[in-house]
Amino acid sequence: MLISHETTPDYLRQQDLESLAHTLKALAHPARLAIVGLLVEHPSLHCTQMIERLGIEQTLLSHHLSTLHDRGILRREKEGKFILYRLADQRMAKIIECITHSQP
Repeated sequence: MLISHETTPDYLRQQDLESLAHTLKALAHPARLAIVGLLVEHPSLHCTQMIERLGIEQTLLSHHLSTLHDRGILRREKEGKFILYRLADQRMAKIIECITHSQP
């Protein structure tokens, strides 16, 4: 155990830290950061729109979208013949804002 439960605030509980680390690991790739950043700017996009804006191959985009979805960062909704992607939790926008504004 890394942290004692008796002496730490609730937000630093081991389970919470592991969940946060899991989320940050999923974001720790340039393409996935770009996808999440794009969805911060455009709250709902389908694959073709992301491919056009990011300039990456469809297979690579699909792989990263699956990773982000599986980790609970994105959610998918079918709309007609398209699958739209959105942030599952708007707190992701704050994370992206924090890490992009902390750059020197």
